[in-house]
Amino acid sequence: MDSGYDTKQWAAKTDLGQRLFIYNFTMFGNEFSGWELVNSVITEIEPSVSQKIYIWKKIKAKDEQLVHVSIVERSYWQHAQLQLKNELKHCMRPDLPKGKGKTASLGDVRYIGDLPDSNQVAAVFFSRGNLQITIRSVGQSTVDVVKFAKAMDGRFVKPPTKAEEKSGFAKKIKPAKITAKKEVKTVVVDKLSKFVPRSGWLRAMSDDGELRRDDDTLNCIYQKGGKKEIELMQFGKE
Repeated sequence: MDSGYDTKQWAAKTDLGQRLFIYNFTMFGNEFSGWELVNSVITEIEPSVSQKIYIWKKIKAKDEQLVHVSIVERSYWQHAQLQLKNELKHCMRPDLPKGKGKTASLGDVRYIGDLPDSNQVAAVFFSRGNLQITIRSVGQSTVDVVKFAKAMDGRFVKPPTKAEEKSGFAKKIKPAKITAKKEVKTVVVDKLSKFVPRSGWLRAMSDDGELRRDDDTLNCIYQKGGKKEIELMQFGKE
């Protein structure tokens, strides 16, 4: 039974997620201070849909502390929410609680696997834009994964740091300026695969509308036509 996982209700409360698109998100190994990226793998979960898995290990820990990060990139925000629902349905624990308190603002939709009689959160499942992310504690010693989830979500929605821009890791690309017609797909980026280097990833954010990928093209559909501007930010190095 998955009565608690109402995608219509999720959609009604999603605003930023509609206006956000992430392409080719990649973890480089420097995302979590005090932790080492020890393994990564990419698996195909269905045609043209891949799951990126990263295993992180706490440096100099007396016991084994491991965090498992799974990222699935879909074509747009509603597909990511359907991916989240599917992930929740296959959890060992049915009807996970919604995130609240310290996880209330995480992602567009969020659910948690909290530990009984504890403030620790051993698993977080959330979607943000077109991404579905699952973060779990998988080592011998339980890790509260909230800080990892917040750090990742921040990469998707917050401006890069000045240090990232100064080093060239984050580059603000000239905004895409388009003239859109009401409820008609308008091209934002015609060739995503050529627009971003293989070692990097792209973040697109619009003030309104709905960003969607169709094959290798990023489009936006607007409820109102007119002149529009989409912020484009590239992360990674050549």
